[in-house]
Amino acid sequence: NQISELNTALKTNLQNSFIQLVSSEFAFVSLASRNLNYEENCYAIIKMTNADAAQAYFEQISKNKDGSGLVKKYRDHNLYQLNTEGFVPLVFGESFSSIQGFYYSFIGDYLIIANSASAIEKYINLYLSGHPLSLDPAYISFADNMAEKSNYYFYFNIKKGLNLLERFTNKNIYDFIIQNISTFKNYQALGLQYSSQENGLFTNIYLNYDANPPIQNDWAWQTKFDDNIVGKPYLLRNHQDQNLYTLAADEANQIYLVDHEGNILWKHKIDGSIMGEVHIVDFFKDGKLQYLFNTKTSIYLLDILGNKVGSYPIKLKVRAENGISVFDYSNNRDYRIIYAGTDQNIYNYSIEGKEVDGWNRAETDREVQGKIQHLVANNRDYILLADLYGNTRILNRQGRDRIILKSQFSKAEGADYYVNSTNNKGLFVTTDRTGKLIYISSNGNISYVDFGDFSENHFFLYEDFDQDENNDFIYIDKDKLSVFDRLKKEIFSYEFSDEISIPPTIYKASDGTIIFGVYSSMENKIYLFNKDGIIESNPRNNDGPAFSMGDLLNNGSINLLVGDDRILYNYVIK
Repeated sequence: NQISELNTALKTNLQNSFIQLVSSEFAFVSLASRNLNYEENCYAIIKMTNADAAQAYFEQISKNKDGSGLVKKYRDHNLYQLNTEGFVPLVFGESFSSIQGFYYSFIGDYLIIANSASAIEKYINLYLSGHPLSLDPAYISFADNMAEKSNYYFYFNIKKGLNLLERFTNKNIYDFIIQNISTFKNYQALGLQYSSQENGLFTNIYLNYDANPPIQNDWAWQTKFDDNIVGKPYLLRNHQDQNLYTLAADEANQIYLVDHEGNILWKHKIDGSIMGEVHIVDFFKDGKLQYLFNTKTSIYLLDILGNKVGSYPIKLKVRAENGISVFDYSNNRDYRIIYAGTDQNIYNYSIEGKEVDGWNRAETDREVQGKIQHLVANNRDYILLADLYGNTRILNRQGRDRIILKSQFSKAEGADYYVNSTNNKGLFVTTDRTGKLIYISSNGNISYVDFGDFSENHFFLYEDFDQDENNDFIYIDKDKLSVFDRLKKEIFSYEFSDEISIPPTIYKASDGTIIFGVYSSMENKIYLFNKDGIIESNPRNNDGPAFSMGDLLNNGSINLLVGDDRILYNYVIK
């Protein structure tokens, strides 16, 4: 049988070794609030009779399986992999079927198993944050209605896990829940216990209804796609009514255009995932707008009805390394489409889809990192890019070097280039991988300004945060947002409950208001900030890393568009 096959593969006897080390407590735990990446948030938590003996046992059988052993040390915990599949559900039952991998660590007497090392890291972060479920006030109140001991205990947080019901119920039940979502959102949690005692078998079921739920931002509308949404929603102007429409893609590489009222206007199949941004162009120079974007192998141009324009889609001769950049040098709609190929050449196309004559192709030593930017300084055009190691290249319109740096630096991946408006230290600013502010002068000189210690994974923005008509220096690193003014004074800071790993989103309203959106993975929450600080962090069941902000109706409101599983949500912030 399968247990025998596993014993043979690992050269062990699970019944006589591992099972003897398992205590009387084990649990399946899911921290997921969405179906997307559900398996990455599932854990087996097993209490061991002797954690040291269990660790020694796994170290021993790891020698019998290639690819097994210590993965890394994280926050004083060793993370290991046992390179086998299906171990957990085979030993502990079908309830653990979501855990097919075997990455593990020990916390006290407990063995923690998950599908990836990053999932184990997330669990350790939660554990070290000091906020276990047992200390949550809502759970404490809920647990007062449950027995202290039972043979089986099932707990489901309805508020946080409402989107998961599609996974565990049939279509009719799920559709009924969605139709009555406003009612179900007021239920806090469900508990189920089975207890075997001398005088019989007892069952305890408790469903908690919250008569006074916290005020939340309900969506203005929601739209269901055919498959899970991938990437952020793109907010694009419609020239017919001047409203913003939303273009988004699903896992099946189908793109959708959704109008300002949540209606799907059309769907279009493409040959891969959208890379980078979706650009608005006027191909015919008649005021009618089209949407331009690329996949790894093609460039697409669609009109607002979803029709292909001209000779598009254009098959790329060389696969794209990044999203296309679209430049309109003279604002005359004579567009240039530039992208980095996997052959380390920079390609330049006209809007008609033909390679531009006279372009140098600007071969790079390594793959290009991130997007290629076009900036104008002192009435001159500059094309800026960085390679995989962060080395900067600055070109002219013909693809030849406009500025040759006298010394290189490792540009941070989470930082763009900006035109310097603060002082005369250089034409452009960005940051290196240590967080130092870099000034690039027109003669190629490099100078540095130190704002403190930052990791190589920081994000940097150069925007007027406090709206005093002077750009500020904005860092997001690990779990902290820091804003410095032009005199290096910290004018705002905020600490999140976990490390921020998703680039922040910026929205500039028509009245000049600047809104920063930051997504916290651990909390599955979007924070919004303006010059006065945090303006919105209400918990929503449907927050996710794929979001955009804009004014859909062009009426001064702020809409937050969030893709979560197969649903596109529109929240009105103000």
